[in-house]
Amino acid sequence: MNLKFIRSVFLQFSTIVGAGIFTLPYLFYSSNYYFAVIGLIIIALITVIINLFYIDIVNATATPHQLSGYAQIYLGRRFKILAAFNLLLICIGSIFAYNYLASHFLTVFFPTLNFRLISFLFLFLVMIIYLISKKKPLTLFDFFPVLVIFISLLLFSLSLDFPIPSLNLRSPNLAFVGATIFALSGFTIIPELEKRYLFNASTIGLFLATLLYVIFTYAVITLSGSFLSADTISGINHASPLLASIVAIFGILITFKGSLNMLAVFYDIFHRDFNLHSSISTLLTLFISFVTVAILKLTLSDTISLLGSITVSTAILIICFIRLKLPQTNLTKITVYSVIVIFSLLLFATLFM
Repeated sequence: MNLKFIRSVFLQFSTIVGAGIFTLPYLFYSSNYYFAVIGLIIIALITVIINLFYIDIVNATATPHQLSGYAQIYLGRRFKILAAFNLLLICIGSIFAYNYLASHFLTVFFPTLNFRLISFLFLFLVMIIYLISKKKPLTLFDFFPVLVIFISLLLFSLSLDFPIPSLNLRSPNLAFVGATIFALSGFTIIPELEKRYLFNASTIGLFLATLLYVIFTYAVITLSGSFLSADTISGINHASPLLASIVAIFGILITFKGSLNMLAVFYDIFHRDFNLHSSISTLLTLFISFVTVAILKLTLSDTISLLGSITVSTAILIICFIRLKLPQTNLTKITVYSVIVIFSLLLFATLFM
């Protein structure tokens, strides 16, 4: 199999699997696990369609951009500003979530260190590696997706020795929707994939992430039992410190890689879409990331849910509006308008209900 294709699949997969995975077990259990898994599959299928829209946009445009650049080309400057601001919010929220989680994971190994100090040390290390990788691409994370899958399968295998939990006791509700939308979103990396493999690589990467979420959520719920927590790690630590250490290592890897990805997206917004000098783009990327960690004080579940319900939904609507500017069949037009209605209702419900 072509190595460039495999690399594209893994790049899409590792972009999708981020902070959201650690909020899903608690939200899935609270929403009725089976109901939430069905919702996950439906959202994944809709995400395939949205990614296809974005791929059409990428293929129709001569030079690669982030969403704000495409918005300016097809919708004008106002939409460019909206898309850029929205994408910046996604990056800011993601950086906060990654840093918050990584700090919790690191306290498993350094329980006596101050939480804020750990947060800044983690961010500092991410920034150093990011600056190094800009000059010389790192191969350190080439096997990251394989490790993520291996650890998830290990947790699932261990969970099979535990009593089967009661997963359908909770009344079905939609608390999981915002976090799931965020956890499955990975469109920001699509312009970076090999152009000839865009659809297949993005779809397979999304499928692997969806399957991983089902396995991971079941394993965490089963292993945590009555100690299940919103940040995953606290509940598992009560059940088994050894398993908590394994999950913490898993989490540190995910949050570190995710942080690097978000810094790269930050840079692309400033450099590609606003044509700022490379050094200025880098400084803005690092400055905003530092300010984010220094001043934001939100709960993890609120951050992830709001990111999915508001910022990712807004980005999806912009993608749909751009797609309507390209040549289309009647079926494409109906599909685009259907997605617009779904995410407009979700955005309205989040903002006004």
